[in-house]
Amino acid sequence: MKRTPSLLLTLLLAALTPVLAQNRPGPRGRDAMGPEIFQIRFFCSTRPEDRPRGSVDAYLRIANDALSFIKSDSSTWQARYDLELMIYSGSHELVAYKTLRDTVTVRHFALTNARTNPRTYTMHFSLPPGDYTWRLKLLNAEQLPLLEREERLQVPDFAPDQLQASDIILADSLDCRAGLYTLNLRGAFARNTGAIGVIFEIYPPVGADSVRTLITLSDLSGHKTMEQHESRPAEPVLRYCIDLGREIDKPGEYTLQLRATAAARSLQRSQRLFLLWANAGAPDATDAGALEQLALVAKGSTIREIMRSPAEERERLIAEFWAKRDPTPGTPENELKDEFYLRVDFANTQFGEPVSGRPGWRTDRGRIFIENGTPDQIEKQGGEMGMPTAEIWSYNRLNRRYLFVDRLNNGEFRLLKTE
Repeated sequence: MKRTPSLLLTLLLAALTPVLAQNRPGPRGRDAMGPEIFQIRFFCSTRPEDRPRGSVDAYLRIANDALSFIKSDSSTWQARYDLELMIYSGSHELVAYKTLRDTVTVRHFALTNARTNPRTYTMHFSLPPGDYTWRLKLLNAEQLPLLEREERLQVPDFAPDQLQASDIILADSLDCRAGLYTLNLRGAFARNTGAIGVIFEIYPPVGADSVRTLITLSDLSGHKTMEQHESRPAEPVLRYCIDLGREIDKPGEYTLQLRATAAARSLQRSQRLFLLWANAGAPDATDAGALEQLALVAKGSTIREIMRSPAEERERLIAEFWAKRDPTPGTPENELKDEFYLRVDFANTQFGEPVSGRPGWRTDRGRIFIENGTPDQIEKQGGEMGMPTAEIWSYNRLNRRYLFVDRLNNGEFRLLKTE
């Protein structure tokens, strides 16, 4: 039996920056760059006949690189796996359990590490309002865990006398008339092509005549790029489908805010999303910063070899570096390289320091973003009455948090603590 190595995981381990070396390891295959090899998101909604219970859908997306492949014959590789999802009540009682089994067969070794065309699964649960904990296991053919995750889950009270809303779904493509869409589970959009879709439902309280909504979109500085007012006659379920593609003209972090009122009741929901697209690409090999950027993910020996080479050779050596790590060789795209430079571009846009003149990719926040991708949660603290501003970035799937502090409140955040 032979287990295929993860190309991207190899690249991550090769980088071994000091911060990564001090951290606890995350789930198998969590890479420093590129699309996630495994994703899971929960979305809560309801149906009029089921209120106050919640309709909970778990969406799981698995790429080949998360799996353990065995060479089954001279020309094929096969991965058999089970997914187990358990939901526990606040009193630690098992209230729901679902499992599925699948097999993936590929004809080329390189495809065992592919991250394109992942498989998506849906598991549905009906749960009463309350606080829960979900636990998931991905098991190989020998029932050994490839990864395990655990997080909290809250199901709202969808009582008929309440004004409630479903969770907000993001979509890479959507047809609002037909009700069709492609889920975006990352919360980040890689390029300014296709849709930046937002889908949700509102459930008015019994007796309401109408529902008024205010939907705003704000950038990281708080500037509103969209403000949309609407009033609709009340129905058991009001569905909303919005494409924000025309509302966003530059990369960055945005917050979608929903406010709704009906029958003297109100609610608020918010959803963060990231735009990574721009004219991103690899810098010229002779650029002084090109090797510094590459050093974020390359071995020191690789960087030294390139530095010792004549200027005309550097471009070829850098191209070879990325070609060896292409997760889909034989295709025009190198997803790993593209994602890396998209993250560099995003870091420059979002985390540059005007006072020091330091570009975003050289800052602490920029470096962590490039290495780990979009945080699952950003908590902002302080910034008033002489208190320094702080940001806590949480990566739930890495079991890791980073504390950045801007001691002078001048926009220069420094990494203070990793836990």
